[in-house]
Amino acid sequence: MIGKLKIFITLSKNLFGVLNNKEKNIFSIYLILSIINTVLEIVSIAIIILLLLIISGQDVSDSNLYLLFNFIPFNQTVYNISFLMISIVLFKTFFQIIYSYNQEKISFEITRRINISLYERFVNSKYTEYINANMPKVLRVLNQESIRVGNQLISPFITIINETFLLILIISFIFFYDPILGLSFSLMSITLLLIFNVSVNKIIKSLGQKVTETNTSRIKLINETFKGFDIIKLFNKNETFKFQFDQMTKKVTNAAFKHLFYLKLPKSIFELVIFIIVFVMIIILESTNNKALLISYLSVSAVSIYKIIPCLNKLSNAFQGIQYFSIPLNEIVDYLKVNQEFNYNRKLKKFKKLSYKNFSFNYSTDLILENIDFEIKKNEFIGIYGPSGSGKSTLIKLISGLITSNNGKIYMDNQLINPIELRNYCSYVPQDSTILDENVYTNISLEFQQKNIDKHKVIDVLKKVDLYKKFEEDLNSSLGESGIKISGGQKQRIAIARALYHNKSILILDESTSNLDVKTESRIIDLLQKISSEIIIIIVSHKQSSLKKCNILYEINNKKIIRKS
Repeated sequence: MIGKLKIFITLSKNLFGVLNNKEKNIFSIYLILSIINTVLEIVSIAIIILLLLIISGQDVSDSNLYLLFNFIPFNQTVYNISFLMISIVLFKTFFQIIYSYNQEKISFEITRRINISLYERFVNSKYTEYINANMPKVLRVLNQESIRVGNQLISPFITIINETFLLILIISFIFFYDPILGLSFSLMSITLLLIFNVSVNKIIKSLGQKVTETNTSRIKLINETFKGFDIIKLFNKNETFKFQFDQMTKKVTNAAFKHLFYLKLPKSIFELVIFIIVFVMIIILESTNNKALLISYLSVSAVSIYKIIPCLNKLSNAFQGIQYFSIPLNEIVDYLKVNQEFNYNRKLKKFKKLSYKNFSFNYSTDLILENIDFEIKKNEFIGIYGPSGSGKSTLIKLISGLITSNNGKIYMDNQLINPIELRNYCSYVPQDSTILDENVYTNISLEFQQKNIDKHKVIDVLKKVDLYKKFEEDLNSSLGESGIKISGGQKQRIAIARALYHNKSILILDESTSNLDVKTESRIIDLLQKISSEIIIIIVSHKQSSLKKCNILYEINNKKIIRKS
């Protein structure tokens, strides 16, 4: 039991750890409003009990409740108490509607803020963390878990606060009326909550973990199915992939239906136990022939049970929801702790030379590059070649500032600069260029808001890369998922146009022409040679034939870089 309490306290700390100061203050305000809401509930219960006692002809002057009812400033007739009851219930209802609306609104505002923070952490994470990340897990957290924070975490915590206050005050009210009856309800409520939640705690957490892990696998399989769609069809593996997806989906749906079953189970159990206790109470009081006490106890019990059963059910569901979401919550907390890396957005300056001095780099214990010196000058068309695994891709990521060296320094015209600052000067074209499922304007500008796009400039760079005639009539048409509607050569040209649009000083191509036919590759190389008068070109290839028009050649081998021409 102590262990379960520690887990809950840890989860509570994790929740409040992801809230900012403003949100913590809002929580404090809602704590006060929750107390007001609970007091209104208790007042309405007390008035209903008074009305029942008056209607049944009971004398309440000897009851402890008489001390409370004395505060009513008018005659306690059935009509007066009825009007008082409906007035309080109306006020309470309007208060609860406004309270509930704002509770959910604030809950989802917090969810939105956490969503944005998670995405911001992801896009600002270090490049080395990105390449080591579990992409299906990242997609699940950003796309599924983060949006569930409101329903699965914030709302349950607010519910626990609300219902705990309500349960305590209801039992206190019963205890004030009759200590024995109050003690009975106290023991019953605590026992029911503890027994049920302790018994299903491990089950619920296990179900949540199973859904979390299986959803990650499902996302991975969907991504792989999309990327390998042609291979799946050619090798006739449709049924193989379908079976795998079916097995994963079965695990998720089985866990989900069991969780829903456990959510609905408490209500039935709590009702059964409470009514058994009421039944026993009726038998005992009936055997004493004390009709007045029986009616009194039944009146108080009936009204209290009307509130206690939903209260216990909500508390149980809230505890279950938090346990079910405990694994995703820990993942969210971990992602919010990821160190952010921000670009230097200083004004760009023209330079004649970039010098990389004494650079080394290793992945884990594998040394990739060792004490290399490298220089880039204005208007150069540089070619880099070397065997597979020699460190070509690592070098261009160092050149562009995507990753930083274990040692070494970078100078811009003999002035020392921060490696991250290089990102403002470099554009990168990989073997498979990044193409968004958007129109040409967005793909070149990387802006989603049309008002932020210089469309005349887009057209100018399209003309420079010989693409304007191709897209003249389709500038506002989507290029499809990963550019599926255009050819490989057109993808590379769009990536080159992107660099020109953003006024980049250096354009780096990593095996970007290796998948193109000879004719298309030759046209891309001619284009690069043509624009090298306004932008530095660095092309990396394992084929020396792709580098024949470069005016400077480097070879990478044995962790070193050697100038060849």
